[in-house]
Amino acid sequence: MNYPEIVFDSQTRMHIIKHFSVLSDDFMNDLKNTSKTITDIKQRLTLPGSKFFADFAADPDELFKKSKEIIIFNQNQLPWINDKSEFVVDFSVSDYPDGIGTNNLIHHNELSEKQRKIVKYREISGSRIGCVEGVPSKTFTLNIILQKKTDIQFRIVTLFPGKMAPAFPSSYAKDSEPYKKSMTFWKENYFIV
Repeated sequence: MNYPEIVFDSQTRMHIIKHFSVLSDDFMNDLKNTSKTITDIKQRLTLPGSKFFADFAADPDELFKKSKEIIIFNQNQLPWINDKSEFVVDFSVSDYPDGIGTNNLIHHNELSEKQRKIVKYREISGSRIGCVEGVPSKTFTLNIILQKKTDIQFRIVTLFPGKMAPAFPSSYAKDSEPYKKSMTFWKENYFIV
């Protein structure tokens, strides 16, 4: 059987940092050889969003290794639409009793009265996103989004724990269908901070 090449480029590696609260010392030392500053890395770690637990993956490189195995194992079942695949993997409670990370999204119907009164909006990646105070729930779900470069080469676009969420509206051309879906999603869902 031919295995696909899984591409995990430096841009994706840096993007995924926002889904961690802390990073391994080895990863931080490796970043010293890049143009990214420690201030930039720390800022990414504090961005709102779902986060991986360190006992599941200590950094993006460790997460890539786990994800690569999953992608290769499931390569014949990946749901491709226009050379893009979005799928979720649920891990067992017996393997990760505390979950693999946090789900920091909450639907507006789940907000308490107190939370509804104090929604704060933040500019995140060029989009206005609602944030509320609260305690995120643990999750057992890993989201994997891939782009097919060729039949035997897949690029990881992103990896994150918790509820599947579209990219922020600013990522899409205005008036496109993905933009409309993203706008609807982010009007109805908030980050727990």
